[in-house]
Amino acid sequence: MPIVLIDIYTMPDEAAATFVERARPIQTLLKTLPGFIEGHLHECMAGDSPFRFVSTAVWADEAALDNARNAVSAENRRLGLDPQAQLRAHGIERRRALYRRIGY
Repeated sequence: MPIVLIDIYTMPDEAAATFVERARPIQTLLKTLPGFIEGHLHECMAGDSPFRFVSTAVWADEAALDNARNAVSAENRRLGLDPQAQLRAHGIERRRALYRRIGY
């Protein structure tokens, strides 16, 4: 059964452009990995949500997601990046959870 990784982000307005720019290389990597079904970055346009962005990535199963986590970690190490430090430096907060789809 597919699983959905959903990240929600709050951030100052001035961090939004940098956030999107830095997300692109990882999104490009994710699309090449086995078990990736689809992914989207959603930006809040209107309403009373405290979340500026919502990111969704659908994976074929937990093994595919685990492989993706390992691949992203390896890429960050290769590039000398610390994603958590980058988020903190720009005042970005992330919450993450796994979901299952329920049709309607």
